[in-house]
Amino acid sequence: MARLWAKRLFVFIGVLASLIIGSLFAYGGYLAICKPWRLHLALVDADVSARAWVDTNGNGYRDVDEPPLEGVCVWDWSAQVPDDEVIAQVCDDPFHRTGDSGEWPSSEERYLTFRAGASCEDIYIFAKPPQGFEATTPIVVNSCYAEFGFAPEGSVSHSHSYDSFLQSERLAQRRQQIAIMLAVVTAVACSAVVSIRAVRVGREK
Repeated sequence: MARLWAKRLFVFIGVLASLIIGSLFAYGGYLAICKPWRLHLALVDADVSARAWVDTNGNGYRDVDEPPLEGVCVWDWSAQVPDDEVIAQVCDDPFHRTGDSGEWPSSEERYLTFRAGASCEDIYIFAKPPQGFEATTPIVVNSCYAEFGFAPEGSVSHSHSYDSFLQSERLAQRRQQIAIMLAVVTAVACSAVVSIRAVRVGREK
């Protein structure tokens, strides 16, 4: 009787160990594929800022002779694009507009965009193309610092919008789903192998 219970205990420990090992493999695979930055365990204070300029040649890069653009609405948000009503409320606030140097925020208001304990990987900076201009650079940047270029409407063949950002986010979500599925399959396979081995060893004893 004692030997039977010893076998059952051995099998139980083997199955439990396999589940723990499989879960670790699954979580590790998820982090490595979807959130590689989390492996660094680096949380730093985020100082958010941006700059806007007139992209006169429409090449998406700021050249030395291209002037800053004042009055561009800029803000930081989560990965979700806010609706038009929220954007309108944000842009009504003078704080969220670039100054005559094209910078946001101003040096006097820099403390208002300090995110204590945040990570730059979690920061998304948005910009709204001002009237009469279209974006020559992405208008959503996943970083603590962003540069936004704008050219007069109709002067460039391709402009950026929130739709392109949403498409990239959908691709990222799809990639995450696939990674989770692969991690789960790996965990199940690992658990099954260890469990079968534990049962066999228990029977042999």
